[in-house]
Amino acid sequence: MKASELKAAEQKKEYWKKYSAENRQELLEKSRKYKKDNRERILKRRRELYVQNRDHILKQQQEWRAANPGKGYKVEHSRRGHEKYRSIEENRERECRLERDRRARNPEKGHQATKRYRDKNPHKIRIYEASRRASKLSATPKWLTSKHKEEIESIYIKAQKMSLTVDHIIPLSSRIVCGLHVPWNLQLLSQSENSRKGNKVL
Repeated sequence: MKASELKAAEQKKEYWKKYSAENRQELLEKSRKYKKDNRERILKRRRELYVQNRDHILKQQQEWRAANPGKGYKVEHSRRGHEKYRSIEENRERECRLERDRRARNPEKGHQATKRYRDKNPHKIRIYEASRRASKLSATPKWLTSKHKEEIESIYIKAQKMSLTVDHIIPLSSRIVCGLHVPWNLQLLSQSENSRKGNKVL
């Protein structure tokens, strides 16, 4: 490169540095708008670049981790960030929607993952089921009659015959309101509908 070209490049660099400092907010807004409008295209390009340069990227990451012990990815940081992200209702809805789409595309893979998790964490499953039973017991009023209990049993039998799940219209445990384990608070839903509803009051 010639001296004149080097000088022009340096001047351009200085000009851009000065312009960026003076118009930082405007540039940030433009960048955000561009990323929002072209999200799919950007993600597709990133995936393509990663596939093309995977070995080089992994090597760089290994070298950086070796040179910076104690820095970089930490599980607790990731967990806190994920909890903060999911605390926003819009993000939580988006994550649920993406998970439903993934399961719909490959339901067998989802079943296998669930089975592996249950086989690997039987203690967690027992804790969850015990907690669920306790919630149900505490939500079952003492004034329920034998007729009410028969109605509840018949609902569960019907659900089993129709391969449906029994859902509490007003959830037993919710941040907004807690319902009771009574016949008129039960409804039959498919597994997908029940998962989609979650702990919401419909």
